Amino acid sequence: MNFQSLLYLAIILLTGCGKGDHSFNIQDEGGTEIIVEPNVSYFLQKQAGFTNEPTFKEALNQLNSHQTVKGPEFIKLFLAKLQELKPGRHLASYFATTNKSKYDYKMSNTELEKKLIEAFSLEMDRAEVVLKARFEKFGLEQFNVINLGNAFRIELGGEYDLQRIRGVVQAYANFGFYMTHDPLVVYEKYLIQADKILAELASSNDTIIQRDSTLDESRDANHPILKYLYPNLQIGERGRKSFGSGALIGWVQSKDTSVFLHLLKSDPVRLLLPRDLHFAFAYKTEEQGMGLYCIKGHGINSPEIDQESVTSAHLSKNESSGSPTINLQFNVEAADKWAQLTRENIGKSILVVLDKSVLMAPFVESEIPNGNTVISGNFTLQEAQDLAGILNVGSMPLPLRIVSETTIKK
Repeated sequence: MNFQSLLYLAIILLTGCGKGDHSFNIQDEGGTEIIVEPNVSYFLQKQAGFTNEPTFKEALNQLNSHQTVKGPEFIKLFLAKLQELKPGRHLASYFATTNKSKYDYKMSNTELEKKLIEAFSLEMDRAEVVLKARFEKFGLEQFNVINLGNAFRIELGGEYDLQRIRGVVQAYANFGFYMTHDPLVVYEKYLIQADKILAELASSNDTIIQRDSTLDESRDANHPILKYLYPNLQIGERGRKSFGSGALIGWVQSKDTSVFLHLLKSDPVRLLLPRDLHFAFAYKTEEQGMGLYCIKGHGINSPEIDQESVTSAHLSKNESSGSPTINLQFNVEAADKWAQLTRENIGKSILVVLDKSVLMAPFVESEIPNGNTVISGNFTLQEAQDLAGILNVGSMPLPLRIVSETTIKK
């Protein structure tokens, strides 16, 4: 989902409408019926601490490619697929290894299945509450949210903007702060080497690389990765080249971003890259393309400080430029961590990420105490208002996807 779609979520905070009477009979009054399904694959990954265990990922890939079963039945099929792929391994170990607080190695397979289904049910209950709260603040006067166990049926009546409703329903709004790798090291040590590896495999007609890349469409078959990347190089005095400062590696054209990331996730490249190196694109397209950044950490879903740590967010402006900014206040625990992070990373960049897209990559100029910080970037006033709203409303417990919309006539 693009950034503009995510911003629909914040609108629900800006309406300030009263509660009203939401119960209505769609069959009598007419309206729109929307079926929304949760991402069960994401739920399972979250329960396993976003593990990179190969068998776990292979089981998910197989089910996502060939199964239409949803909800608890998907969970059961997933556990059966794990057993099929690796007979004899205790299923609880896939979850307890990275999520010991929730799952015990000693759990039987039956106990694990029961606990996962119970956890999924709780997430669905939370999602129902969030959906109703969003509709409430959005100002809808006639709506029903029915939890079907493996999906939601949403019934809308009265006056509403369906496009805005889609954004409100599907916005996940996962926000966080991340540390970065040195982009020069990433470019010279890893991307250049990965490019050489794929080029050598392509020249030897390796079948895996042919399937996993688009070399037949290449502008330069000798550089299967770097052909897509315009590096953040700067020309200094006497024509000397140097890598630009900050966390930006370079730019990739919007139409090439999916192919570029696919190449980076191919097995030969994945084995080369450090496990704590991850990539994310900027949320806005620049003249050169989409900015590419390198994240340092356990994964894109594991920020140093996450949205749950934000106790308040409000709009302000830069005193010198007049451009809109967002003031954040962290809770006590996050405030201490933020002070430590900024103290230890003076002169480096910290990435501010919303739903896997980089909003900004500011330099740390000094330690930031007391849990106060300011986000300032290339925001319009509306974007800053909406982002502040997103941070205040909170995220959905698991991603939702609209699968059907039906118009009901009176």
